[in-house]
Amino acid sequence: SPHPMMTLFDAPSRESSCVRRSRTNTPLQSLGLLNETQRLEIARMLSTRLLARFNEDKKRLDYLFQLLTSRSPTSEEQSACLKLLAQLRKRYRDSPADASALLSIGEAKPEKIFDSIELAAWTQVSSTVLASDLAIMLY
Repeated sequence: SPHPMMTLFDAPSRESSCVRRSRTNTPLQSLGLLNETQRLEIARMLSTRLLARFNEDKKRLDYLFQLLTSRSPTSEEQSACLKLLAQLRKRYRDSPADASALLSIGEAKPEKIFDSIELAAWTQVSSTVLASDLAIMLY
């Protein structure tokens, strides 16, 4: 039987050929991507890049959207992401152990040069954009 993630993304059976894959997007796909280990590692690496390159949240967010969606965020998307970022910073300041737990997921180890609370908050924002319809449907 096919792997659950393959089924979730309507992957064709390996027993027959497929000329063209159907393109779907569902809330379950986004949920599956939010908690997937490789996606969290990708989000952490993206966040490392954002933190190293820019000092301002809006510039970081714009760059993240350019990388993942090939466009800038709308004002609504920017507002939602900045609100999420503020909530995540508070959460990880209140519980640094949660930040450490998030950053320890996967084989790639986080760079120690970044503040763990900041890196964890940006990792969650990056993961959210990665799991959005915008990013999923582009690829």
